[in-house]
Amino acid sequence: MEQPELLIVLTGFGPFQSCTDNPSEALVRKIAKEGISDVLPNARVIGEVISVAYDDVDNAISELWQKHRPDFVIHLGYHAEDRCIKIEKKSCGIGYVLCDVKEKTPQNYRCPLAGCSNREEENTIFCGLDCQKLLRAVQTIFVGKNVQFELSCDPGRYLCAYSYYISLRHNKDCCLFVHIPSFDDVCTVDLVASVIKQIIVLSMQQILEKREKQNFALETGDKCSLFGI
Repeated sequence: MEQPELLIVLTGFGPFQSCTDNPSEALVRKIAKEGISDVLPNARVIGEVISVAYDDVDNAISELWQKHRPDFVIHLGYHAEDRCIKIEKKSCGIGYVLCDVKEKTPQNYRCPLAGCSNREEENTIFCGLDCQKLLRAVQTIFVGKNVQFELSCDPGRYLCAYSYYISLRHNKDCCLFVHIPSFDDVCTVDLVASVIKQIIVLSMQQILEKREKQNFALETGDKCSLFGI
């Protein structure tokens, strides 16, 4: 029986401040061009590079969710820590005081999708994927590659966190943000592309397993399975 196509949305960012050559842009273009059929044969990737501007991110991220109804959305962004790839566990919808490339901030320094509260904990959303499980798996797959993998609870308070928050509001169980470093002779674009592809595969395994349990619960009336109890 032919497997249904899985639709993956992959985003990165253009240049900003001193980051004139954003590695997330290069990675999105590379993976979108190559596809991921080598690791996930029934998947199609839609790549999108977004300018580092709050209004552009607002429009682009929500449009990607509404237009494509993806199975999984994975956002990539640059960070300055060499040879370290970070899986982000959460994001917050308020406190965006840093100006973007248009010298603007969001109105009231908050994402339009954030709640009315000014309390950070009430505007924080955690990713619904098992990020610890993802971390252990990629550490095992890429052991000996001289690249570190970490879980992070601090995606910053700039466009990376902003984009992640929007996706978490759309569906926290089907999105992820990964911070990547600059490329060098060890942490090459090919290696990081392989890492991102594996993270996509591992994330989709979790998503499909959960979907299967929910479908089974609906068919059998098992409320405990339906609500993940």
